[in-house]
Amino acid sequence: MSIADAVRNNANASSPHGAWVLVKVDKGNLVLKGTGSGVSSLRDAFGDAEVNFALLTLRVELQGIKDQPRHIWFHWKGPNTRYCLPERRCLGLVLLTPTPV
Repeated sequence: MSIADAVRNNANASSPHGAWVLVKVDKGNLVLKGTGSGVSSLRDAFGDAEVNFALLTLRVELQGIKDQPRHIWFHWKGPNTRYCLPERRCLGLVLLTPTPV
């Protein structure tokens, strides 16, 4: 399945609560890493040495209307990731650190 197909399947009005799509950066290209369901399984799928993007669907009640889908994009940069810019300057910054449970 392509990234476009996975996102299209997840970002629509009938997407179930907790459905997600995970994409990783591999040598400057976006690659579909996986799909799944549940926030816990998404958390476990993020790579400690990867840059990932995730699309998560949550179904919430808004203004008294139940079961409204909301599609949320996440950007993840694992704590062991070193991202090199084209100029070969490397950043060892952690943009998002997971909170211990």
